[in-house]
Amino acid sequence: MKKRLIALFLSLVLALGLLPTAAAAAGDGLTADNPMEVPVEGLVITNGTYYGISKEWYERINPEKKLMYFSITVPESVTIIAKDGFRDAWSNDKQKNQVITNYNYSGDKKYTEKYKMVKIDFSKAASLTTIQSQAAMSCTYLSGILDLSKTKVETIEKSAFSGCSGLTGVILPDTLKSLGNQDSGSAFNGCSGLQYIRLSSSDDGTVFELPASLTCIGRQTFRNCFADGVDARVVIPASVETIGSEAFYSSRISQIVVKRQGDGWDSNFTGYGDSAFKTGNSNLLIIFRDNTSYWDYRLNVQPGTSAIRNAMTYPLTIQFGDTDIEQEKLNYQSIQYTRIEGTEFWEKDAAYILPTLENTPAERPGYDVSWMLGSIPLTDTGKIETKLTTPKATVSYALQNPTVDYSVDGKAQENSSLTVQLDDQAHSAGVKVSHPLLLEEQGSEEGEYVYFRYCWWDEYEQSTNGPRSEEEPELFSSSEGSGMLNRVQTSVSEIPIEGKEDERNGSNQYMVEIYGYIVKNGADPELFYKSPYNFIDIGSDNDPEATVLNSYVFHVTVKEAPVYTIKADPAELDFGSVQTGYTQPAAQTVTITNTGNQSVTITLPTLTNYDIVATGDGWTEGSITLAPNATATFTVQPNAGLAAGNYDATLTVTGIGGTNTVTATVPLTFTVQSGGSGGVTRYTITASAGEGGAISPSGSVQVVRGGDKTFTITPGEGYEIADVLVDGESVGAVSSYTFENVRTRHTIEAVFAETETVADPDDTGVSGWLNTIDHMAYLAGYPDGAFGPDRNMTRAEAAQMFYNLLLDKDVTTTVTFADVDDGAWYAEAVHTLASLGILNGVGDGRYEPERAITRAEFTAIAMRFAKAPAGGETCFTDVHESDWFYADVAGAVQYGWIEGYGDGTFRPGSSITRAEVTAIVNRMLGRRADTAFLAAHAEDLTAFTDLTSRHWAWETIMEAANGHTWDKRGGAEVWTALTP
Repeated sequence: MKKRLIALFLSLVLALGLLPTAAAAAGDGLTADNPMEVPVEGLVITNGTYYGISKEWYERINPEKKLMYFSITVPESVTIIAKDGFRDAWSNDKQKNQVITNYNYSGDKKYTEKYKMVKIDFSKAASLTTIQSQAAMSCTYLSGILDLSKTKVETIEKSAFSGCSGLTGVILPDTLKSLGNQDSGSAFNGCSGLQYIRLSSSDDGTVFELPASLTCIGRQTFRNCFADGVDARVVIPASVETIGSEAFYSSRISQIVVKRQGDGWDSNFTGYGDSAFKTGNSNLLIIFRDNTSYWDYRLNVQPGTSAIRNAMTYPLTIQFGDTDIEQEKLNYQSIQYTRIEGTEFWEKDAAYILPTLENTPAERPGYDVSWMLGSIPLTDTGKIETKLTTPKATVSYALQNPTVDYSVDGKAQENSSLTVQLDDQAHSAGVKVSHPLLLEEQGSEEGEYVYFRYCWWDEYEQSTNGPRSEEEPELFSSSEGSGMLNRVQTSVSEIPIEGKEDERNGSNQYMVEIYGYIVKNGADPELFYKSPYNFIDIGSDNDPEATVLNSYVFHVTVKEAPVYTIKADPAELDFGSVQTGYTQPAAQTVTITNTGNQSVTITLPTLTNYDIVATGDGWTEGSITLAPNATATFTVQPNAGLAAGNYDATLTVTGIGGTNTVTATVPLTFTVQSGGSGGVTRYTITASAGEGGAISPSGSVQVVRGGDKTFTITPGEGYEIADVLVDGESVGAVSSYTFENVRTRHTIEAVFAETETVADPDDTGVSGWLNTIDHMAYLAGYPDGAFGPDRNMTRAEAAQMFYNLLLDKDVTTTVTFADVDDGAWYAEAVHTLASLGILNGVGDGRYEPERAITRAEFTAIAMRFAKAPAGGETCFTDVHESDWFYADVAGAVQYGWIEGYGDGTFRPGSSITRAEVTAIVNRMLGRRADTAFLAAHAEDLTAFTDLTSRHWAWETIMEAANGHTWDKRGGAEVWTALTP
């Protein structure tokens, strides 16, 4: 209703001739879309200064005191726009000149917003020279183009158009000299909708151009300018003497070309602030005229941030050798930058390549022939960095980067999605790094060589500190945040993969930083290669050591070995002894459990003389499928009315999983005697023998109650008795066993093993170095009572173990290592064996005692105690004649010390476990445990919390961990007593 009254009032004013027709036609001023053009009589202009809108006129055309929307055409007579001239903000000058403000109605001093300025037309303001501070500040309704090109404006004071976010373009006058001053500016601060700021003479595509008359750009003048997606590049004219702090603080500004000429001694940049060129754009270029101008600003102004320093550059021309090829590039920036033809600006050419080399010198292993700029090699993607004013690139050699492949168990893989198939062997995954100058364990340190170190990261659930960072701090690096990276450099190029818990997929992954070092003629190592980390760590320096862009991240899928097994409970059923005419014994329940990790289908068994009935849910037509850990039940009951006799039998339960068949057996005992006959009770002894030998008698052997029975065990050719199990318990590798006074059922099982062909330590030469006579305990466990059979042996542990066995320890120390402290528990062992030439370091004077020793390294050390055999060879698929460890592996195989894996590999780069080491060293020493003695004295042996007799290496470890006296009988070691 009020809007309608105002409209009627305006019509009346028009009818009375109080308002020009043109003004009324411009709009009613009630909305921003229909602003009212303020007539000249509505403008307050005094002595050429425009102060604002007339209070008398405003109140006359707006008796309802509504918020109005205006447009203004600045008259030719105006020379100055006063402070706050286009706003309804109050000032003393405005009040003196009777200008409407936001709290000066007659009799009402309260704040009341009066109007919004929607459009300002400067096309007739030919006399305008000055726009004072805050003239249109925060006039967010201003839109379109702010065109000052028809004016003679020389000065635009602070915040004149600050916050005018609706403007889409600004055209500056050619007369402009000052945009604020050094300490106050913000003339266009916050004009976030701008597509350009330019001159009337600028090309249509120009985004940012300043007039040649400009001398001062005030503080934060262009802060937060330009709309999203705008790439603003500006040339600062040579005339500009003053630039205030953060004058160009807008992330939309990508290049600033500074045309002012610098002077190395008497600075020409004293008026430029140290943060003048701060923009927030990470790809910023600040391009000075030349080397002198660059260093004038760099040294005399001292830019305030590293971002500004890193963005600074200047053009230079590089001559390539003695050719006629010259290229203009930007110093301290990527060589890919190329000048945009006809402009002062630059762009990156991702397809850039260096000039082709011709007639280059001969190749050198490990080096690429390349262009050099001084001592720095040039690459197609590298950075230009020189202090020469007329640089010349020369042909030189550049050290090659390594070849890096993702790998599993030492074998290169096609991509970063790795799969590890678990079995009874150790497995690992990581990277395989090669280089023509790679220093191997037996490589020469003369001349020059390279070696590599690795920092491993477990990136798990959006964190760089995954479970393995905490569980394996000796192998995995971690971050404390704020740039605090706890890097662990190791020579391990593959990390152990032991179970599903080590699987990493999706956002969970492993990352490795690879460090490459070169050593030249015995000098200190120099870093020549570094792959970056892939995460953002607030406070860090963005990995300044990195020499390449590619980071090495990979996933691991762990496939467990399929296991098909079932178990019957109870292990046997005894239905007792009855007489003919008996009452049928009660049925007994058998539970079958799927103890494997694959599904199996169980068939209900049948057996003569017994009733077998399925019970519980899941059975269908005599079969049931069991998932892992699932169970099924059935009952077993002797048939009624059986004649006198022995009905002992073995119930066999069969399961099928894929193409695999599994069984579980349950011995059944049941005897029917003739009524009143006083028959003899008999018991069954079940005798069996594994592959490689025989037991006699065998099968189900009947023994009368209270009788004795002897069984003889005989190994086949090439086999020996490994163990004899009576009722599931070991009685040692005995050749016969007698059951006495039999009063229950029993089992006896003979186990055989292939006879090991191991060379005598006297023949190999080991007995000349190590104690093979006294069977001392040469290995011990950890303080927590564990032995750690499946832990990786460290290089320190390996040294101490061999030192324990060394016959002559009186050795002059001639070799030490920087990372082996004299007070370390392993120091004497390491220094002694190194001085004897048994141990080698890893390069740069280090031994890496805490690092897991590899299978190749351990084999090489072991063979240094022996004479090299003649004609040794190996058939391992991953051991080649060119490998530094080939002769050692071949020798150890020939002596019978080492074995490979089921897939035909040796895995030289994988770590070796303490159990595996123990087996090898026992063979070297000619030592082998007496299983019968172990069984008879089990309670007296050194025990470990993590080791039971069921572990494959239990006997081997008992040999190494228990001192004992011994005899040689029939080619076998027979223990006679334990020793301290």
